[in-house]
Amino acid sequence: MKKILTAILFSLMLAGLIGCSGGESASGRTSRVTITIGSGAPTASFKAEKNSFFAKAAGFFKILTPSEAVAAGGIPSNVRKVVITVEAVDMDKIETSIDVVEGQSEITTDIDVPKGSGRHFIVEAKSQSGCALYRGDTTIDVNEDSLDLDMNMDFSVQSNALSGGVKDALTGLPLEGIMVEIYKQGNLKASAATDANGAYSLSSPAGSGYSIQFSKSGYIAATYENVTVQECAITYLETVSLIDAGHAGLGNASGKIVNALDGMIVNGLTVNLRAGINAATGTIVATQTTMDFGGYNYEVNNFNAGNYTAEVSGAGYNTTYFTLIIAGGVVITDQNASITPIIVPGETRIILTWGATPADLDAHLTGPLPGGTRFHMYFYYTGGLNQPNPWPDYVIMDRDNTSGYGPETITIHQQTDGEYRFSVHDFTNSDSSNSNALSNSGAQVKVYRNNYVVATYNVPANQGGTLWTVFEMSGDTITPVNTMSYEANSENIQ
Repeated sequence: MKKILTAILFSLMLAGLIGCSGGESASGRTSRVTITIGSGAPTASFKAEKNSFFAKAAGFFKILTPSEAVAAGGIPSNVRKVVITVEAVDMDKIETSIDVVEGQSEITTDIDVPKGSGRHFIVEAKSQSGCALYRGDTTIDVNEDSLDLDMNMDFSVQSNALSGGVKDALTGLPLEGIMVEIYKQGNLKASAATDANGAYSLSSPAGSGYSIQFSKSGYIAATYENVTVQECAITYLETVSLIDAGHAGLGNASGKIVNALDGMIVNGLTVNLRAGINAATGTIVATQTTMDFGGYNYEVNNFNAGNYTAEVSGAGYNTTYFTLIIAGGVVITDQNASITPIIVPGETRIILTWGATPADLDAHLTGPLPGGTRFHMYFYYTGGLNQPNPWPDYVIMDRDNTSGYGPETITIHQQTDGEYRFSVHDFTNSDSSNSNALSNSGAQVKVYRNNYVVATYNVPANQGGTLWTVFEMSGDTITPVNTMSYEANSENIQ
């Protein structure tokens, strides 16, 4: 199991002597294992006795740094159930579930395990919603020999995780050794360093209001604001671009803001800049109005190097945000974004944007239709040289793009009961079975409802694949999927 280094380590000490306690099984006999989890579990003391067995699993939570997820000296406050599983090839799987009451300091249970080799013990501590917050596993031989082992339960790799990448703003190359620190109300919660691919992953208790700092000697530090850690999910953040110290000072940037429905430049919009990434609130450091400069409609001149958040608003449009990068002594062009007209109540609009490459990413939406059939909306049904839309009352592909940046836009006019699935396909590299181009494209998906962004998804960084399955939606519930796979044929996407 891949472990995520966090401030919290949930350790389960399993110590015992395996003997014989009677009973028949596939391996001949069973051994009774008594498992105690919590602050009061004593360290077991054993002596060898023929035809006898007793094992005490003494567990505890160890606080390495302050954390609101762990109650002092007890079971973490967000744990509501502990599930213990024992399995092996020559025995039926055993699963025991124990409910945990809030404030409970320890739990104890007995399990009769058939004796034999290769007994795989799995312990999961789960939240109220069933999310595996902590997980640990070990394989032991249950026989007459004594044993003494530790089982470490770390934050589950699928739980409360943040993942992303860091690259050089000018070269685009991944940056190794960048220190990534997550804070809440000024307190450090977790930290990690980027690997050779510029990737990082770290965990923290679920909640909102986090900020993440990125720093390394020789680079201008950056802060990612207003981060939410989701329970039972990996949240992928947008790739962070750091400016080297050699490009400190004043620099310029430019780009265009286009209509998400037709790709046309929109002038007369207000653009406000704030320092930091994803900084939707705080001090505005600059303001301008979009106007036609010939191929682009905004520019920022003689501004301090760093990462900024651009807030774009205008009458008849939903406010949108994007990251703007300024490096000293250079002009960084084509920092483009899209803005959507206000949508009709009851509709859902999904907008895909990305960087200059790959040239052609495609939005795909599949969903239910009355009568039990399903639609598959993608570029094939955009009219013109392609086929007309068979489902205009329910869904429409507003815009297809084949030259980089996007946007590609799909609008659901009428939502039907059942599951919708949104995916992004790398058409440019669709024949490849070894490509990170989609993963490193900077692709981002925003979901709009009732004139608000209700979900934002960033492509998982540094992963192979030509198909990014982004999310599933049923009713008002949108569930992130965020898996990467390979698919050559657009028609096969489901």
